[in-house]
Amino acid sequence: MPGSVETVEIIDYKEALKRIRILKTELLNKLAVLDKSKGESFWLSLYVLAICAQERLISSLNDELISSSIPWDMESNLPLISATIGDAVSYAERLRDPKDYLLKALLLSLSGWTLLSTEKRECACNKNKLQEISVDVLAQTNVQIMKISKEQPLGWPYIDVNFLIGVQSDNQDHLGHHYSFKEQSIRHQDLIIIFSSKGAMFRGASSREIIRYQKGVRQAEQFRTDKMAGILSGLVNSFNKAA
Repeated sequence: MPGSVETVEIIDYKEALKRIRILKTELLNKLAVLDKSKGESFWLSLYVLAICAQERLISSLNDELISSSIPWDMESNLPLISATIGDAVSYAERLRDPKDYLLKALLLSLSGWTLLSTEKRECACNKNKLQEISVDVLAQTNVQIMKISKEQPLGWPYIDVNFLIGVQSDNQDHLGHHYSFKEQSIRHQDLIIIFSSKGAMFRGASSREIIRYQKGVRQAEQFRTDKMAGILSGLVNSFNKAA
């Protein structure tokens, strides 16, 4: 759940940008030391992209004559989750250049399943005859703030992030037999999840430093984490330089 009204402070956009840039630096430093090839850092990469998009949108919408206030969750000392998601999605909707397609899709995944690519391939799908099938590859990123008791192993409140990759096809035999790991989507019967990268972060009670907590990766062998790692690293690096 988002931060309660009692813990939200409305701050000036300049102060918000200052805090967001400090947070972004912290997150990039955490990301830099992680092994990105296995997918364990993907959840953090998505949150970094969201923060960069929020920074960019706030900068573009505010100046000395017209400015808006930004909600900040004082309990977690992070931008209000709903504001970060809303700003990242709004920024994505403004992207028009075809070269920004993957960035746009990944940012839009914060609001639901979005299409990354459509692949056509030949597959026997547990039959003897090869046939061409079409498979949509989609992404979804769930971000929420969790209010938990102090008895739990994580500091609280903490940000919970889950990055998912799913595949969708009219060919149910392909979905049923081709992937070594699969989990049926609850809302979409023709979509299965083949990859998830989940983690959490919170601020230490004494140092107030961002502490990350890997919750693990689940994946089908057929999903190329190395390719996705390259995509995310490239987007984080280029987007951060421009933000």
